Amino acid sequence: HGAYGGTGKTAPWELLANGWQPDWPPLVLAGGLTPANVCDSIQAVHPWGVDTASGVEAESGQQDEILMQQFVDVSRRCSN
Repeated sequence: HGAYGGTGKTAPWELLANGWQPDWPPLVLAGGLTPANVCDSIQAVHPWGVDTASGVEAESGQQDEILMQQFVDVSRRCSN
């Protein structure tokens, strides 16, 4: 109650890596993703996409352009 945005906590991605079924809908990972940890989540789960909000904020509610670009760059690099 009363908290702004997400908790910043990541999910146990290794559980999805071992349990995701190919016939399920495409998976978009979200929750606690930052430029520093998005590569690990992509490599563990191989999702269709990733999502972030608070993970690229310099201040609460203020998106940081540099962090957003880092997130995109790392995500693309780790997806190949």
